[in-house]
Amino acid sequence: ACVTKPSSKESCRTTSVSLFAVGGWKYGSISCESVEKLNFDFPSAESSLRSNDDTLAETSSNSVTQSPQSSLYQNLIDHAHWEECAPLLIPRRLHSVTASADALSIYVFGGYIDERRTTSSVERYDIAADAWMECDKLPYGDDNCPLVQTVVDWKMWQSVGVISFLVFPYSGGNPEDSSLGFCPTSNGDDGAKRRVVLRYIPGGNYPFSPVAIPSKVDEDETQLRIPIPNWHSFIATSSSSLNKAFLVGGMIDGKWTGRGFELDLNTLEWKELPKMAIARRRLATLVVE
Repeated sequence: ACVTKPSSKESCRTTSVSLFAVGGWKYGSISCESVEKLNFDFPSAESSLRSNDDTLAETSSNSVTQSPQSSLYQNLIDHAHWEECAPLLIPRRLHSVTASADALSIYVFGGYIDERRTTSSVERYDIAADAWMECDKLPYGDDNCPLVQTVVDWKMWQSVGVISFLVFPYSGGNPEDSSLGFCPTSNGDDGAKRRVVLRYIPGGNYPFSPVAIPSKVDEDETQLRIPIPNWHSFIATSSSSLNKAFLVGGMIDGKWTGRGFELDLNTLEWKELPKMAIARRRLATLVVE
């Protein structure tokens, strides 16, 4: 998880970036509870330009060829180090980790405890307090909980200032809890249907709820669903400026795929992306802006 926060130090504007390594596979069937953090402070564009001018003035009379930006970054790397943080309450791997929109917390969703058992636990990490707390459970039951991918619901944050996440479940595992208002589907049995996308609002009376879609998007559906059935092991990421989420790769009907989709967070419409040249699962993606 990467957390970015603006800060001010001695009238020099900086951006503080923290890189968190959360959980993972330790060895054999053992999952890891370890959490570590790597901190960087990057000057703003304005202060970086001032620094560049000063550096150029000092080096104009010699043959130094390294750019000021490269020198600055190398200095950050040379002085950076990993710090141990409070460990997860439940060791896990193949979980989803997402930083909150206000950059104050990190949320961990589900994952495998060991070779066979998954957990429905949702934990929140308070960055300032260096403390974890279990805040909710995914609404799929404690046993055989499907794995999920999560992204920040940027529309909710930008429009009403509410911390919110979109939860994209993999196929397989237990079906959705019908008591939460999930609509039935005509796409076959639980294993074959397109799973419902959830909105998670921490601290709410009903923290998980199906994402409702306008009738003009799909006349036959009232809830947002994964765009294709039997989709597993995809990766999800999002963009705050584009206000879109992206689901890429994984397996469809047990076969590795290069397919991917974008979700417009304003209209809640899916659009298929061009296929990757090489099908893959359990990949990593990011948005470069």
